[in-house]
Amino acid sequence: MSIPNSNLVTADYPNGKQQSDPSHSSLPLRYNQSTGALDADAILALQLSGLSSANSIDCTTEAQIRAAFTALVAVGGGVIKIHGRITLSASLPMASNIIYLGDGYSLIYTQYPDSGSATLDTTKGTVLIGNGTFPAFTYNTSGLTLAQATTLYGAPGPAAASTNFSNAALTNTGVINIGLKNFSIGIQAGAQYRMSFLYSTFNVCATDCTQWGFWIENFQHCDNCQFYGFNNTLGNVMFAASGAGYLAPGNSYFNAVLGSVKQGVQNAPIRNVVLAAYNGSAFGSMAITHLQGNRFSQISSTQAATMSNGSPNIGVTDLTYFAVGMPVTFSATINGFTVNWIYFVLSVSGASGAGTITVGNYQPSLASQYRPTGYVNDVPFAGTAINAAGNTAVNIISQGFPCIEVVGLDNTSIVASLSVLLLDAEGGGTTKTVFQNCTSMQVCVPATTIDGTSTVEVVTRNAQGILNISSAGAARCDIDGYSTLFTAGNTTSVGQTLPLGVYQTPPLGLGGGNGLQALSLNLKRNNIGDPTIGYNRRGNDTIEINQGIQLTSYAYPTSGTGFSTNQGPVQIFNSASGTNTLPVITEVNLGWVCYYYNASQSGVATINVSSGQLINRQYSTIQVPSEGSVCLVAISYAYGGGSGYGWMILGSTSPYVPYTDSSGTPGNVTHQTGRGMVAIAAAGTSITVTNPNVTTASQVLVNVATNDATAVIKNIVAAAGSFTVNMNAAVTGTTRLNYLIVQ
Repeated sequence: MSIPNSNLVTADYPNGKQQSDPSHSSLPLRYNQSTGALDADAILALQLSGLSSANSIDCTTEAQIRAAFTALVAVGGGVIKIHGRITLSASLPMASNIIYLGDGYSLIYTQYPDSGSATLDTTKGTVLIGNGTFPAFTYNTSGLTLAQATTLYGAPGPAAASTNFSNAALTNTGVINIGLKNFSIGIQAGAQYRMSFLYSTFNVCATDCTQWGFWIENFQHCDNCQFYGFNNTLGNVMFAASGAGYLAPGNSYFNAVLGSVKQGVQNAPIRNVVLAAYNGSAFGSMAITHLQGNRFSQISSTQAATMSNGSPNIGVTDLTYFAVGMPVTFSATINGFTVNWIYFVLSVSGASGAGTITVGNYQPSLASQYRPTGYVNDVPFAGTAINAAGNTAVNIISQGFPCIEVVGLDNTSIVASLSVLLLDAEGGGTTKTVFQNCTSMQVCVPATTIDGTSTVEVVTRNAQGILNISSAGAARCDIDGYSTLFTAGNTTSVGQTLPLGVYQTPPLGLGGGNGLQALSLNLKRNNIGDPTIGYNRRGNDTIEINQGIQLTSYAYPTSGTGFSTNQGPVQIFNSASGTNTLPVITEVNLGWVCYYYNASQSGVATINVSSGQLINRQYSTIQVPSEGSVCLVAISYAYGGGSGYGWMILGSTSPYVPYTDSSGTPGNVTHQTGRGMVAIAAAGTSITVTNPNVTTASQVLVNVATNDATAVIKNIVAAAGSFTVNMNAAVTGTTRLNYLIVQ
């Protein structure tokens, strides 16, 4: 945590960019805190930025601040230098080319220096103090509907409309080295279809605010910023994007963002640090050196959850521990819910006492209690509540909001291209972090985040592209089936699913048995010095790359259904001519991959599906020949005007077409597969195979597999849904036929 604590303080130039001339390279704006005087380099910096030292006004009262603002706006801008502790009666205005510059600030610590108990010291530096009813600084906070925005800027899309939207922002403004205490919000700027800042800079701390420490929306190119929030009532830091088709906010570099929730109180409903996109907007190209969210001494709640089969309503005993958007989990896998998976509260029946909640798989839009004055949202997202599949007793567990949320809060909003050099989430929360509707995330999670105080450390929901989490500890992850290309170091799955193409480094090395239940890529070296790729659920399935590829697989299971819903997203099984039934696919296990190997040297293994689902949208049963293999992936697809789920064959040993053998029962038969074996009984002259894969345009290739004394094939007639093989004469004995359907 970089809180200024010396007399000599460094900040950016007033235009938000460091400048240089032939004699000064990257000069900072410097001033002496004890005297309030700018040094020679600082005066030169002001002159280089187009401001003379005369455009800097010292203030020690609210009246002086407001007078200085009016005067400096009249001359085109300047620096308002604020000294001491000043109690405000109303919000301070902001304008382009106006910098509020303080003497630094100091904090009083009663526990950890980055805990929520820290508060501003009102005897030192520059501290502005409010009465909890208004923001310290405010600009452009009344949100617009799309119709209002179209009237103001023009319809979104054309360059002229984007230009109009951007011109409503403040340029080259800032609040530097100032503490803000006991306001409703420290800095509130921007709203739906309202810009806030361009090319501006901040170094500010907000404590003890009655709503948020900071709520800044729709900004771009704000660099070298530092925001610190402690013990603010609804949340500490909110950076948001809601410009939809006018502009994609972001494109900024922050040195540090820290939020810390006060500990030792019932603080579950308090949010911490949130980066959010809503209203069909994109928020991206953000770089943050140090992003930290702390929730020390989080008070968790375990309550009886009363469920009714087929109903989404879950009865709880104390509603104060729940808020819309909060993650929760359950104590057991029961009633259609899974232990340690993360669900989000979608509705709450009241503020306190006993009542009901509903939960879903995705975090919904902000509830009204977290919205500041002026908030508007044209694209609210309520989520889909999950109906209970039973009424067995179970507990619901709430540990509060995440330390850090990076979320698109509706299906058309996205957070993209966020780079965090160090993400530090300390203390509780049902999950430490949540990434929803994100893409191209590069995040480094240190070992301090993996402290066992949460159910999981990382939750992703529809995190597309690359979500790269590098952790020194064994991070527990709940990753949904819509998230792709998740890469991680030292992770442990809690049973949620991952899609095809998931790679990670197991925490204890290949074979440690403690890694994420997925196909893993180990770029380290094992004990024999060879890089390895492997599946690390039980520590016995590996692919070693060394002079080629060697597959080692153990028989699990050998027969029976053989699948548990918590086996992990990449399944490697060895079956000895048994029968296996693939699990039913839903939205939560899309992307599962099953690699099926029949180790039998003679028997044919059978793979079934159930609940009306199909393989390749055609087959309810396929067979794998001896010493053969097939790789399948769980997918969703649309058919018949609706949507469904099933399995798709990715590949197999040799050109593989699902196979059915019914030759042991001669006569007409129904098959679902594209190839197979049938038989004509003795004295028979033909056989009809009913098969949904056949059309009148199909080519059906058939050969006689028995050396019959009299009969040969006369012709093969394809019809819609069947084909008939006619022989030239009655067969002498039971005669087997092989067929292959070619579309």
